[in-house]
Amino acid sequence: MASLSISHTMLEPPALAADLARGLLGRARDEARGFLVVHGAKGDVLSLGRYHVVPRGGDPIVQVTRRLGGGRPGPQGAGFVGVALALPQRNALLAPDQRELAPEQILNRYVRGLLGGLERLGVHGYYPGRDIVTVDGKLLANLALEIEPDGATLIEMCVATDRSFAEVTRFVDRADPGGTVGMDFIAPEQATSIAAVAGRAPTLEVFARALADGFAERLGVEAIVAGPPSIGPTDRSWIAAGYLAAHLDRRARIPAMLGVIEVRAARAGDVVADVRVCGDLIAPSDGIARLEAALRGAPIDRETLRRRVSEVFAASGDFILGLRDLTAIGDLVFDACSA
Repeated sequence: MASLSISHTMLEPPALAADLARGLLGRARDEARGFLVVHGAKGDVLSLGRYHVVPRGGDPIVQVTRRLGGGRPGPQGAGFVGVALALPQRNALLAPDQRELAPEQILNRYVRGLLGGLERLGVHGYYPGRDIVTVDGKLLANLALEIEPDGATLIEMCVATDRSFAEVTRFVDRADPGGTVGMDFIAPEQATSIAAVAGRAPTLEVFARALADGFAERLGVEAIVAGPPSIGPTDRSWIAAGYLAAHLDRRARIPAMLGVIEVRAARAGDVVADVRVCGDLIAPSDGIARLEAALRGAPIDRETLRRRVSEVFAASGDFILGLRDLTAIGDLVFDACSA
């Protein structure tokens, strides 16, 4: 039987979430088992995915953190809990007959532990697919994913406990007055919380114990409640790495299944000088790095750019969840560089 260590902690500052996730991935590799941490923070926190451009000049009352995984912008801080699940391989907690997981099945399998935990708190959540959990059609949680080159897998979740995801709209407005981060408006009636459904919000400890029971029941693992995790050295460059380089002055975007995907680019004569793929995408970061490298130096020709995208994904087996036609990335680069 696979084992899963579950613990909880408060993060101060919230930006430590990325350092916590790195440390958990290291432990998952070293000990060949799963680690899950429920984490909270104080105040208002805008949680950006790995591929979002980090805005500058926002109201400091809203703290900005940047996840290791992709996905949509989410709210964290008071009234929300984050969940980081680190595994040595994507199938580490699954029975032998469930281990051949396609990329789009990873969140589908592991969200079951969250659904089991919510049930113990009096909340009957539903996973409609992609990257969200709902209750009666209202948004309760979002999910994200990172797979590292050696197969180590990180699944990140944000769950509304006492406030709802409608807050993320206000957080973005305050932290990003320049409109750098594209997102869909979430109205109060479109979102809910554990407190709104069950009558009260769980503490971090109660939520962690509920998840332990949920993962044990739904995935058949031995869930062990442990003490607070240690957090590795702070990577102070992580947030800054999300800022937009000044030379990436060209931009094109399209709506996609998870939100918005965009390209920031620079051209030099008739070639793509540099490119950054941004937005609400869920994909292995190593694959996105290979994609961007393949597009640099390419001639600004639509078919050539589409072919380079196809070649990268065909050769590597990489993926982007939420984008039906991957060659649309080539179209975005062309449009950005041709504007």
